[in-house]
Amino acid sequence: MVNGELSGLYTEFLENGGFLQAEYINGKPKYDYYVMSNQNGQIVKIKYADNKPLWEKPSVSERKTLYQDGTPWQYYIKNGITIYQTNTTTKDYGKWHRIDLLISNNSMVPIEFDPEKDITAYSVNKQDIQTNLEVWSCDAYMKKVNRAQTWSAVAVGLSEGLATANAGYSTSTTNTNSYYNGSSSSYGSASAYGSGGYAYGSYNGNSSYSGSSHSSSTTTTYDAAAAYQAQVLSQQRMADFSTAQYNERNTKQMGYLKRNTINPGESIQGYVHIKRISGESVYITININGADYIFGWNYGK
Repeated sequence: MVNGELSGLYTEFLENGGFLQAEYINGKPKYDYYVMSNQNGQIVKIKYADNKPLWEKPSVSERKTLYQDGTPWQYYIKNGITIYQTNTTTKDYGKWHRIDLLISNNSMVPIEFDPEKDITAYSVNKQDIQTNLEVWSCDAYMKKVNRAQTWSAVAVGLSEGLATANAGYSTSTTNTNSYYNGSSSSYGSASAYGSGGYAYGSYNGNSSYSGSSHSSSTTTTYDAAAAYQAQVLSQQRMADFSTAQYNERNTKQMGYLKRNTINPGESIQGYVHIKRISGESVYITININGADYIFGWNYGK
């Protein structure tokens, strides 16, 4: 107290184990907020004007970087919120920036986080021209995955169907060739005498023959056992293919971030895909209750 007025740091301890803290000058608050903490050590700044939480925009200088297994993670600790982010390039049904996030709420109030609305991004090229990038929601991305997998399944189905349709049938061809030739000859002579004179005659002849013949026949038989076996194998291959796709979709769906309420003391981790285009760098902004957390990445880093 100075001249009967509060001056300096003021701390009030609460019955629940928390405390209030504010700084005064000549009896007046130095700032437009005070700090509240609970028994768990979670803190929040409360505005005097309306007794609502104050969410301050962090400066880029407050952004730090750490490495985990060689992968850089940028992070902020601000407003009782810790946000970690890393950026990798993936070619999973397209070319994307895969943005992995870990958000921890160490404040005293719940956080509503909707990736579709709270994440924005833009790319910068060599000429410093900015291009806004599309942040894909989980539903939009899964529709793209499903379409791609449907066409893959159709292709596999056609291939398997053709193989199955021809299974059980066998074709055999029989060719028969025959050749023949031969010849024959005949000859003879005759003489006659009579009162009228003398007559003499003869005859001879020969003949030959040759030829060939060719015949061909095709016989198709149906083996029901072979056809059934091929059908079973085809169904198994298609089932294995569908199972692999389901597992992949299931994994992506569980990891792909959706709208979440992050309660005090809770954390969420997941990823989103942002359409990638050519450029020099990309900037991703995470908005939490009006405070922008800006992350910047050079391409290939």
